[in-house]
Amino acid sequence: MDSTRRPSPSLLISIVAVFIALSGSAVALSGKNRVDHNDLQKHVVHRGKIHNQAVNSAKVQDDSLGAVDLAADSVGSSEIQTNGVTAAEINMGAVGPSEITANGVGSAEIQAAAVDTSELANGAVTVAKLNAVTGVIGVNFPSVGAGDCETVTPVATGVTTTDNLIVTPNDDFTSFLTWNARQGTVDNVIFLSACNPTDSPIDEPLTNFRYLAIHP
Repeated sequence: MDSTRRPSPSLLISIVAVFIALSGSAVALSGKNRVDHNDLQKHVVHRGKIHNQAVNSAKVQDDSLGAVDLAADSVGSSEIQTNGVTAAEINMGAVGPSEITANGVGSAEIQAAAVDTSELANGAVTVAKLNAVTGVIGVNFPSVGAGDCETVTPVATGVTTTDNLIVTPNDDFTSFLTWNARQGTVDNVIFLSACNPTDSPIDEPLTNFRYLAIHP
C-alpha cells in the first residue's frame, strides 16, 4: 500500500497564491484588460484619485455640470472664452456694480434704447459723463417790436458748431418774448433769437441764460 499523501487542490491553490504574492509581479487576467464606468461603484473615484488636467472638456458631457458642481470663485475670466457668456446664461439681477470693472461697460455693450430714466439714479448723469460743457451767458436783447424778432450772438465758451445745444433762461425771465437757440457758424458762439408775439414792443432787461452743449 502506497503511504504517500498527495496535496489537496486547496493546498495547491494556496501555494500558488503565496508564490505570486512573493514574486511582486502583476498577473493580468484574461479579458478586455480595461475598466469602464460599469466596473466602478458610485463615488469611489474622487478628485484625489484623478491627475491634474486628466479631465478636460472632451471628457465632460454637454450640460452635465451646473452651478452646484463648481466651487466658489473657481471660474474666472481666464476660464471663459471671448463672447462665451451671453444674456441667456445670466440670471436676472445676477450682475451688479460690484461685478463690473471701472469703465467695463461702454456704448458698444448697450443696446439702443435699453437704458431709460428708470435705470438712472438721481444725479447719476453729470456733464463730465455726457462729454459736454455748460456755462452762463448774459444777454440783453434790443427792444423787440410787435410781431417782430431780434437775434443776438453771445459768446458761449466751449460750444462747437456740431454740438447738441440746450439753452434755458433764469427763473426770473417773465417776458412774453419767445426765444430759441442754435449753434453758431463758428465755435464758442451761439445764435439766440427772441420774438414778440404781442401787439406792443418789449424791451427785456439783461437776462442770464444757461447753456448745455453736448459734443457728438
